[in-house]
Amino acid sequence: MSPRTIRPSSSYTFTINFKAPQNCSSRDARVRASIIYWYSNKVNGAKVMVSRNVSVQSEVQLQLFAEIKFNEESFNHSSSLVVNRKVTSMFILTDKKIYKPGQLVRYRVLMLNDNLKPYRKPFNLSIEDPRSNLIVQRTNVHLTKGVFSGQLQLSKVTPLGFWTINVQTKSLGHYAPLTIELSRRYCRLIILNSFSSTSKIRGRGGASKRYQVPANVDDETDNSTKNQNSLKIAVTAKYTHGKPVQGVVLMVLKLKLPGMENVPTIYKFLQLTDGKADVSVSYKDLLNLFPCSDSFNHLLYQTIEVEAFISEQVSGKVLKASSSVACTYQQYDLQFYRTSTSYKPGFSFNAFVKLTNPDLPQPLINDIQYTNGTYKNISVRALFLLRNYSSSFEKVLNAQFDKYGKVSLLLFGDENIRSFTLNAMYKDEMLDLYMFATLYASDFNNRDRQFLKLSTKSVDDVLQPGRNTTFLVRSTEPIKSFFYQFTITLSKQLALELAPRVKILTYYVSTKDEVVADAMTVNVEDYLVNKVNITFDKNATSPSQRIILNVEAEKDSVVFLTAVDKSVLLQQTPIKLTKMVSANLDKYESASSYWYDYHSDIEYGLSSHFKGTEELFDSLNLIAFSSSLIYKHVYSYEESYGDKQQAPSTLTTQMAPTFENISQKPGFGLIS
Repeated sequence: MSPRTIRPSSSYTFTINFKAPQNCSSRDARVRASIIYWYSNKVNGAKVMVSRNVSVQSEVQLQLFAEIKFNEESFNHSSSLVVNRKVTSMFILTDKKIYKPGQLVRYRVLMLNDNLKPYRKPFNLSIEDPRSNLIVQRTNVHLTKGVFSGQLQLSKVTPLGFWTINVQTKSLGHYAPLTIELSRRYCRLIILNSFSSTSKIRGRGGASKRYQVPANVDDETDNSTKNQNSLKIAVTAKYTHGKPVQGVVLMVLKLKLPGMENVPTIYKFLQLTDGKADVSVSYKDLLNLFPCSDSFNHLLYQTIEVEAFISEQVSGKVLKASSSVACTYQQYDLQFYRTSTSYKPGFSFNAFVKLTNPDLPQPLINDIQYTNGTYKNISVRALFLLRNYSSSFEKVLNAQFDKYGKVSLLLFGDENIRSFTLNAMYKDEMLDLYMFATLYASDFNNRDRQFLKLSTKSVDDVLQPGRNTTFLVRSTEPIKSFFYQFTITLSKQLALELAPRVKILTYYVSTKDEVVADAMTVNVEDYLVNKVNITFDKNATSPSQRIILNVEAEKDSVVFLTAVDKSVLLQQTPIKLTKMVSANLDKYESASSYWYDYHSDIEYGLSSHFKGTEELFDSLNLIAFSSSLIYKHVYSYEESYGDKQQAPSTLTTQMAPTFENISQKPGFGLIS
């Protein structure tokens, strides 16, 4: 068992487990493992761990070879390795994302090793303007505890657009860009939505994702209700220093109809008041956006594109902002989340359903609760299909929402179940509409119908490094190595190096010589060793008054502070360094230079979407050599299945959004 990815200047470790044949002792085993230009030859014990520091040249193609010999019997296998040359993390931070001519750009470069310790080697830095002119070029730049701080004074006559800060390490050629915008103005377009005839505004101040049209679009007697379902649009135009823009705004609304020309458009002219303007467009007027008059044409499932053109009163220059909104008759969507599509017979199955609205962090309490305080119910119909395909049976489950609009369901099934379908239904009583959600789950495939299920006792799916975590391993057959028990409890302490998430694998070889396995992914938090704490001597102050900031961190740490006025939030949300560090650590896992946050969908267990053991190992980025059977599920496009066996508050408020410190020994620390 070995990782598929290898990194330069790091230790590559793999394990070999074997059981000696009859009349042989494990001491008679000869183990040989090699990676192209180095090899290890060991003779000992029934478990061998091989570790070696490797240095990988860019042109080298690596191959892993492993062999075990017992007298005249032998087993060997080989596989290609993927080279991941990422050995450091680089972050570029600026005090703002949008600047105007004549301002001072303050930037900071943070470089960390894969263990979050300061990077020591020098690097090269360059800054380019929108025309790719080289404005700043520095070579052999040295770091202070992994950090370099610099600044660039912009000229009052300088090209507007996107500027780029580039950082490149000299040894391995790592490259990290950061783009900042040079502009004189800032404009924001906000779409507000009314979900009921009372035109009560719901939302979080950002761009709304949906507009609710009347449910009975063909009911000619309901024109009054239709007119009250209006699309509300708010425009805010401010300069980068926070002052409002004076002028007029032109609103343009049209449907998103790709490939069509001369699409009908609605225009609205408004005068800005204190940099703001609001407009309301009725449902009846929005129906005029269709290219032709047809009784079957309505706004349902359409997308409305909104553009705002603001003409500045003094200069006559035009600002532009745009947004879009989806049209639906539903206030909420019903969906399954964090629910597996793979079912292991013999074990319980957890399903999770929730009400969602992109404009709301969670459903409004009045929408999921009755006047007497009890929460509303949801009905789920489960259709089970048996393995012989000749019969099926149904179950109806009823459950209550919690205060977050979520429902947890627990199903018990036997090993005769091949697959099942869950159909969830909820009635929106205010709109007299039903919402539906469907989930299909099939059984995990192997030859002998023996399964493992790995879980943790952690309540919130988040583990703390340095603490003992209890894992439960359940089996459908008694395991000899664990005294023939069906449930084994293991306690392990997670290392900091496993952050920000750890993939845990459990497997055994059955008595019929088949590999049985399960795996899960769990988030690891609070993994920064260098703990930072900051306090102010007062909660509020006046201009020009002195304020004391107290910082606590590890000894010999160098502290770096980023403090900005809240008006910066008008321009763009500041960079979240915590999220950047976490995302960058994921890049060490694979050879890809791109990172996709797929973990949010699989944090409840890696095996939840996989149909066979071999696919499970592949998902863990592992190479598995085995003389025992590793079952592979083969997807068939001609049939429905196929199996195969194969071996801001106020602008004067000050804030400190990011506070970081770094020490050579404990490493990086951060507080926001």
